[in-house]
Amino acid sequence: MKTSGLVVCALSCAALLAGCATNGGSGTAQKAPARYNLAGYPPPFRDGFNAGCEAAKRKVTEAEDKARFASDSQYRAGWKDGQSVCKPK
Repeated sequence: MKTSGLVVCALSCAALLAGCATNGGSGTAQKAPARYNLAGYPPPFRDGFNAGCEAAKRKVTEAEDKARFASDSQYRAGWKDGQSVCKPK
């Protein structure tokens, strides 16, 4: 029984460490704050969320990438959500 518990523990640790690995992509969509699960959202939304969240932390109320904010509805929606979620309380 001790061996099976050790195996379960080892597999659990491996699964936890695998969750910390990156996929090696260079896009900004992979840089979401760890506490927000953005899996399943399209990359433009994640990019916008991250930009909006970072802007909120710096107390910036306008998107820095104005052209993308104006032309990409998914980016804009993500930016607004990130701004809302991450603004200091």
